[in-house]
Amino acid sequence: MANFNVYSEVSRHLFSEVERRLFAYQQMRREIASYEKDRIYTPSLHSGEQHRSSQMPDPTAHAGIALADPSPRIMLLQSWLGVIDKARGEMQRFAPELARILTVFYGLDRLHGRPSRESARVRIQLMMDLNISQTTLYNWRNTCVEWVKALAIHKGLLNPELPDDPPPFAL
Repeated sequence: MANFNVYSEVSRHLFSEVERRLFAYQQMRREIASYEKDRIYTPSLHSGEQHRSSQMPDPTAHAGIALADPSPRIMLLQSWLGVIDKARGEMQRFAPELARILTVFYGLDRLHGRPSRESARVRIQLMMDLNISQTTLYNWRNTCVEWVKALAIHKGLLNPELPDDPPPFAL
């Protein structure tokens, strides 16, 4: 029983982490856009391409490229956005209803996210548009989160492993 509780706790933690990232989608996009605007980040500068003008080493250019490299936080945010966008694209292709739920429920298409006071209105509108019950809506929402979670685990953004030392069995 204790092992199931540990698994359940890890599963809840991963689910809530993915939901937190989904709700912060627009905020992550704004942060990346701000970084790219202020830091003049261009991926092609450090992609390993050799240009005619770069035949000889230039310490100033290398220092500039090092400064332009994105921080680990920006790279993490870019990875999360990539995973969410990929999941939404796959859902759009294979299950358009799930893509709609993911986009509307988590406010992925809104500039400022989904205000909390609109959450009931959003749920009701989704149920009416898709002609589904509230239970089905939440089941499909869970499926959306699990889809994103699977891609995030595959990309290495989440660690699904159980702790090495599970608590002893309770008698």
